[in-house]
Amino acid sequence: MSYAKYNNLGRSNEEVVDPNILNAVVKVQNTAHKKHLVSNNKVCVINVSAGWCGPCKELAPKYAILSQNYNREGVCSLAKENVDEQISFQEAPPVTGVPTFQIFYKGQFHTDIVGADISLVEQTIRNLLQLK
Repeated sequence: MSYAKYNNLGRSNEEVVDPNILNAVVKVQNTAHKKHLVSNNKVCVINVSAGWCGPCKELAPKYAILSQNYNREGVCSLAKENVDEQISFQEAPPVTGVPTFQIFYKGQFHTDIVGADISLVEQTIRNLLQLK
């Protein structure tokens, strides 16, 4: 007999994600760290979320897996930023809702995706990585 953890009740085995994977996503520490991530990678995605946001919590495991698949130093960086903890260094572009994915290309803001559309985030990453 096996038991499910409380957080995993009602989820299939495919939906249960190792907590170590969730912790693998880089957490933006401050403004300088954010600028470093943006300027030192061809593509940088910042997942702006909040602890109280249900869709943000549901999206976290999928974003962590996406991060595992695409993070390569100097090429692509997927990071996360919690507006509850780090509102002091929120800069342009403004966040109008959570989750928001701020996508940067070659050090410049490219676009943002508001909402939990992880497939659109992945497609945008793929498209930008194919550009010269």
